[in-house]
Amino acid sequence: MAQILGLLDALAGVYARLENIEDLLPTPNLLTRREDNVSQDIEIPDLTEVFPSARLPADFDPKSLSEGKTDKLPRPAGVLPAIHDATVVPIAVPLPRPELNTGNVFQNTTNVPLLVPGGLGRRGGYLDPLGFVGSDGRLWYRVTRAAQTNSFYPLDFERELFLLHINEAMWQPDGRFSVEFDLELQLFLANTRAQFLLVIEAGTAPGQDTPAPVSENLADVVWRPAPLLSQRIIVSGLKLKHHFGAIIKRSLDNVITAERRLYTAWSASPANSVPLSPGFVLRARLIQFDTENSVRGAKGFVFAALAQAKAQIS
Repeated sequence: MAQILGLLDALAGVYARLENIEDLLPTPNLLTRREDNVSQDIEIPDLTEVFPSARLPADFDPKSLSEGKTDKLPRPAGVLPAIHDATVVPIAVPLPRPELNTGNVFQNTTNVPLLVPGGLGRRGGYLDPLGFVGSDGRLWYRVTRAAQTNSFYPLDFERELFLLHINEAMWQPDGRFSVEFDLELQLFLANTRAQFLLVIEAGTAPGQDTPAPVSENLADVVWRPAPLLSQRIIVSGLKLKHHFGAIIKRSLDNVITAERRLYTAWSASPANSVPLSPGFVLRARLIQFDTENSVRGAKGFVFAALAQAKAQIS
């Protein structure tokens, strides 16, 4: 080889280029054998609910409303509006009369949970420290703030449709996770229309790492700043079916991307909504319930049904 002028330099150049190409390729785990063409179906159970529920008979079947059977519904319960208040003040204990504080929001600045009484077909609940409570003039109810806005929505009307955790071992590079579902919404015995925001959100499930050393544990889920999908839905006395979905893809070099389905159209999800790693938590929720501003003393029942939900890893 040394007798052929330039051969050693040419081979060295070829080896250098080959090493650069190998650096760009994913490193295979030679000790792990991957099964090809294997998919996993994840069962998401149907969910049917009618709320507020405190006045409903003990034997009431929410599915009966999907069949048009309304004879067992009691007198309408109260449905609660959002409150838009820029002057949140520390909570007063005991709470003052709600009719004197219509549209006001208090914050629990104490270090203990406080009981907020129920009413209008709703059960009471505890207000956590730093939580918010508002009044529509009829009663006090727990509210949740929408990001850093002045909008507060009734917490009793939020619903989690499903939540599941996908760990990194459940799927491989060049794989994908998909979920799709139908959602039916309707108001019964209502004197108002209402709105929900349907969101599909992704997050991570970290563990507490102090005081070291600690073993495996589950801390609070950390959700991405934006949802993969967000859609406002106006609800009336007419039952409508809505279809949503999401796809999360994992490339050969572990880059995660996501798409969302709104009814019949697919599009890219916002960059700040996509999971940061192959292990993620996914949930779908109904949030930001509100009633029409012109309706005072809004009442009725909300019917919500999750159906045909399917998730798959492939």
